[in-house]
Amino acid sequence: MRVTLQASGRTLTVSTGDSLLEALEAQGLRPAHGCRMGICNSCACAKLDGVSQDLHSGEQNADPVSALRLCVSRARGDITLDL
Repeated sequence: MRVTLQASGRTLTVSTGDSLLEALEAQGLRPAHGCRMGICNSCACAKLDGVSQDLHSGEQNADPVSALRLCVSRARGDITLDL
């Protein structure tokens, strides 16, 4: 699946099972993060389009323009982030 980073103009192909933070790091990016458990919100960013899934609750979010935490979210299809 594809992750589009709107602010930087990049589009990446990522693995479906990884958190968004892990997927971005595997592509050589270093987004802000802290605890890696979804507690500190250091990795929070805006999702502009697409469906994300919370890795703790399993809840899916298809709302356009919503916040997510990269360390505890994964993409459920192509997604656009404000990074």
